[in-house]
Amino acid sequence: MVFTALAAVLVGFADSLYLTVSHYQQVIPPCTIAGCETVLTSRFSTMYGLPISLIGLVGYAVIGFLLLWYLDKKDVRVLPWIAGLAALSLAVSVVLVYLQLFVLNAVCIYCVVSAATATVLFAAAIPFWKYK
Repeated sequence: MVFTALAAVLVGFADSLYLTVSHYQQVIPPCTIAGCETVLTSRFSTMYGLPISLIGLVGYAVIGFLLLWYLDKKDVRVLPWIAGLAALSLAVSVVLVYLQLFVLNAVCIYCVVSAATATVLFAAAIPFWKYK
């Protein structure tokens, strides 16, 4: 499950990095479905002046660091932290998907990728809860 979690982190990191760079370049990424512009320019796309994608980028980086730490040191003490951060990531994704579907009435494919990644990451991290 560690390698599944690591793969999810890499996908999430790449997705978040792309959206963060696009935000700071003030470019809307190409979108195969209508809605990316609505979502990525909404009032929900930033928090305290920072793009949500940057917060996700940092989160994926921290989880990735902890996964690599575990792989290198076999330090099981980091596993519950990974599981907790994965749960937080999933909870945030659920809220953001709700906002897309029921408040903005628009869907961003990049955001859907991030939510799917958070779901896979959470599922992969479930076994990590047993380490306390």
